Amino acid sequence: MDGNQTLQSYRQCLKAATGALLVETGFEACDKLALETVTELLQSFIKELGRSSRAFCELACRTDVLGADVMLALSEMGSPPLGLKEYALR
Repeated sequence: MDGNQTLQSYRQCLKAATGALLVETGFEACDKLALETVTELLQSFIKELGRSSRAFCELACRTDVLGADVMLALSEMGSPPLGLKEYALR
């Protein structure tokens, strides 16, 4: 598989995960364009979370990102990690 096919594969996985999240939150149907838009938003959120986590890691003079860096990044982005552990354990 070349790089473009790999990216498309990741995008399809993210789109499926986005659809599952929408179903879990109570949506019964979704327009294809709306699903694509929400998937793009989720991709941007994950990218920014990674960038911000890396910045906190480098600020602490480390090379490996820790969970604490991700938690700080989430809080700074306005998404406090309250209930995240319980959600992950479900």
